[in-house]
Amino acid sequence: MPDHSGRLIVRHSLRNRFGLLFVTLLLAILLPTIITPEMPGIEVLVTVTVTGVLLSGLYAVAENKRHVLIGLIFLVPAIVLEWLYHGLQVRAIEILSAAFSILFFFYLARLTLLFVLSTRRVDASIVFAAICVYLLLGYTCGYAYYLIEALLGDLDTIATVTGNLGYSSPHTEAVYFSFVTLTTLGYGDIAPLAPLTRSLAIVEAVAGQLFLVTLIARLVALHIIHSSQEEDDSRPRAADQSA
Repeated sequence: MPDHSGRLIVRHSLRNRFGLLFVTLLLAILLPTIITPEMPGIEVLVTVTVTGVLLSGLYAVAENKRHVLIGLIFLVPAIVLEWLYHGLQVRAIEILSAAFSILFFFYLARLTLLFVLSTRRVDASIVFAAICVYLLLGYTCGYAYYLIEALLGDLDTIATVTGNLGYSSPHTEAVYFSFVTLTTLGYGDIAPLAPLTRSLAIVEAVAGQLFLVTLIARLVALHIIHSSQEEDDSRPRAADQSA
């Protein structure tokens, strides 16, 4: 019989509001690895992917109307300006689009983090939300590097050491650099040049490590405590049944 476990995991992820956000974030990360700058319509495809991430992020916080309204204040300009820049290629639109995207990703990461911290029981939603916080942190800083590059214009803020990385846009390259920094991999193929970019890289690297040693450790501890409580609750029942 065929193994349907992978299909069930994907289906369950799409039904979960933070699971859907995780899937779209993962697609946005993996997309640049399977496309090349020579592919037709590549800019449209990247813009569609970014739009999907933004919309799934709004859906993740859709249970609270106030959160949705505030999110729309950042989301609508981010999407509109993203598509306008795709058609007009105006630097001012590029800067505003990146700025609103940063505000939305930061707001979404904050709400998701508060959701994770407020839990007393670890389930699939909490696991997906915790992963999304980590990925959103990488995306927020990636757009920040991209914004710094756009503001400084011709001045290089991020330099490739080993040559062209092969990505289709500076935005994708900035996101790649962000996740390399967040995970403290330090491949050496790309490095920050501007003082502001270097400072942001330090903050991101420290935040990435603190996330792993604090939030993830807390979730593991909660899971252990909850499992122990369930075992303690089941023992009296088993004793009563034997009697």
